[in-house]
Amino acid sequence: MRTVRLLPLLFLLLSAQVALAKPEISLEMKAEKEVTQIVNGKEVSQRVPADTIEPGELIHYTLTYRNSGNEAAMQVVVDNPIPNDTVYVTDSAGGAGSDISFSIDGGANYKKPDQLTYRVKVDGQWEERKATPDRYTHIRWVIERIDAQAQGTVNYSVRIK
Repeated sequence: MRTVRLLPLLFLLLSAQVALAKPEISLEMKAEKEVTQIVNGKEVSQRVPADTIEPGELIHYTLTYRNSGNEAAMQVVVDNPIPNDTVYVTDSAGGAGSDISFSIDGGANYKKPDQLTYRVKVDGQWEERKATPDRYTHIRWVIERIDAQAQGTVNYSVRIK
């Protein structure tokens, strides 16, 4: 009789531990720009927070992701809009262990750059054209795996219009 009571209790304890094992993903973003200063007669470039921006400046975005959970996260999707009044800098997106794609329709659909097309009417006929970075609205990273207690970064750059 005593064994019968312990088995359900043991099962409940094991079930509770399995339910508690899960990934917990958080994101932080920073925007920086490069400034050049003369230090000891030499030009030195460094990145500083992009608190103020001017047309033509290059802004570098870094998104740091963390898995503070106790289980690996698989196929983590990070979507990020490209800020208004900026243009994505070609080939600037990166992130180890991630697959990168872009959207030109406000984040509804994502594709690789060579597959992004749009339709435009020219002389009464519809033409399909390849999208250029100035049409990109969002970036998506699909991160293959984030181990428990691990972190990493993804990044991209834009130019202020």
